[in-house]
Amino acid sequence: MSARQFVVARDYEDLRESIEKDPQHKNVKPIEFISEPKTELYVWEDEDGAVFYYRISRELRIDIQFRPGIKVERTREGLKSGLEWLMEQIKPQFRAIVFDSVYSPLRSFSQRRLGFKEWPDLRKVI
Repeated sequence: MSARQFVVARDYEDLRESIEKDPQHKNVKPIEFISEPKTELYVWEDEDGAVFYYRISRELRIDIQFRPGIKVERTREGLKSGLEWLMEQIKPQFRAIVFDSVYSPLRSFSQRRLGFKEWPDLRKVI
């Protein structure tokens, strides 16, 4: 088995049929799957042809460890300014920032104030 880059003319129809039958991706247009910014699409194949398609997304996963005893206002301001700084640093190479947390106030703040969306992790497209 080996990988090769996706070739639109040769692979498009097969990918379209595959997406239509996939409950997780059925609402995605094949062209969106192919041409999403800062992604690469490959075909994994064996001697009988394509086995599956995989898309490599350039997303940055972050982990944050908060210090105990810090006032909530400082943390909120730090999250906002830290995110702005991080987005400027990574924008040329990455398409999204991703993180996950079980702490519901952080999840809520990230969605309301920082623009993250549920996906099932928290994701902000930059």
